Amino acid sequence: MTSDSPGVLILGAGTNGSRHARNATEHASVWIVDRDADRRNLLATAVGGESVASLDEGLARGPAAVVVATPHDTHLDFAKRALDAGAAVLIEKPLSHSWDNVEPFLELLEKTPPCFVVANMRFHPGLAALSQHIELIGRPLVARAHFGSYLPEMRPDRDYRSLYCGRHARGGGALLDGIHEVDYLTWFFGPAESVVADLGHQSDLEIESEDCASLVLRHRAGIVSEVHIDYLQRFKRRGCELIGSDGTVVWESLGKAPEQCTVTFYGPDMYEGRELFRADSIDHNEAYMNQMKHFLDVVLDRATPHPALLTVRHAAHALAVALAGRQAFETGRRTTPVI
Repeated sequence: MTSDSPGVLILGAGTNGSRHARNATEHASVWIVDRDADRRNLLATAVGGESVASLDEGLARGPAAVVVATPHDTHLDFAKRALDAGAAVLIEKPLSHSWDNVEPFLELLEKTPPCFVVANMRFHPGLAALSQHIELIGRPLVARAHFGSYLPEMRPDRDYRSLYCGRHARGGGALLDGIHEVDYLTWFFGPAESVVADLGHQSDLEIESEDCASLVLRHRAGIVSEVHIDYLQRFKRRGCELIGSDGTVVWESLGKAPEQCTVTFYGPDMYEGRELFRADSIDHNEAYMNQMKHFLDVVLDRATPHPALLTVRHAAHALAVALAGRQAFETGRRTTPVI
């Protein structure tokens, strides 16, 4: 991109920030902010962008958009500063690590540039195929979603013990880190009206946060969904079953680089099922690329937001569900999300 191209400011040069920076270079000039000067300089060189010393310096350049890819407990503060400066914002999931300041942030959005939250799984071909065939199950009754991956191998270039995802105070833990499943289930079936949960530390992983979480959601529409998330599985797995009055649709993804994915329909007396989608090697970055494209279409071309872009209000509900799950576990009672 030329020096007069629209600028995208990336906050955070870690794994997620690096991915967003590379994808944003397809559409705009990229500026990198990270408190680690060596890390931001390396990323800027790698993507053909510029290294910027601070958020204030980056905002002074007048970026069209800011991507917040910093630890969970910093998301709302950095996003607000970017919005106040007139930039559109894309916030890494989850929206925040707690409910503090979420409601004032939602009120702020009525008068600010566009703001969305990262939900790359909404652009995953397996989830897309699942959503396209929901009608096959008839009346939805029950759903089960799961995700598992071994924490030390999720960031192989870093010591997992140094990552924020292992620190409860910074918003770490399987529950918030794996909020994708809560997001897409409430996207499919509407808001949850109550939650019950069980969280635990089942392994020898040297982290202070939970390494597994299980939730049961009752949606306002009457559907019950279950979510399991863990840092324990040595072979990465993700998937979902949608069970209805006329059959079941199953999405299963196995492994990473390559990731194998199938979506299958099981109707009455169909023991082998009917394959609806198969991919033997999914490009993990393609979903992120599509998300960035649609976000910048809104920012740069004033396009109508793609329906898969995650709004802040929906992200706030997913966060409320997760936090209600934590409260349910701590109190031993089924609890209600705050919104």
